[in-house]
Amino acid sequence: MYRSVIIRIRFPDGHILQGVFSPKEKLSALGQFVAGALEDPSMNFELYAHPSRKQLVSSTTMQEESASVATLEEAGLVPAALINFRALSSTDSKVERASLLSGVLIADAVELRAGHVPLGTTIV
Repeated sequence: MYRSVIIRIRFPDGHILQGVFSPKEKLSALGQFVAGALEDPSMNFELYAHPSRKQLVSSTTMQEESASVATLEEAGLVPAALINFRALSSTDSKVERASLLSGVLIADAVELRAGHVPLGTTIV
């Protein structure tokens, strides 16, 4: 039994947002985490995993009571997973080359190089 889950969310511009969750947290918590990290938290998006581009969370259904009731463990994301981000509206998808993440997060981001992650580093 794992105590924590490491989730990495890959954005179209190449940035990766990482969060640590409990395996019992709902998928909606993952969606809320991502929305809180966006420059525009009201942006419509989906989070999906491969293979088969399995949709895990959609911002348009995240607030519905029946949506995202599965836990991270039930979704097969334990002990770690790489999830993909996709903007849903055509306007949002045009900004894929620009960073979708909050400017504050980008300013604090650390570029990672193979084989070296400084101790105490917050990975965005």
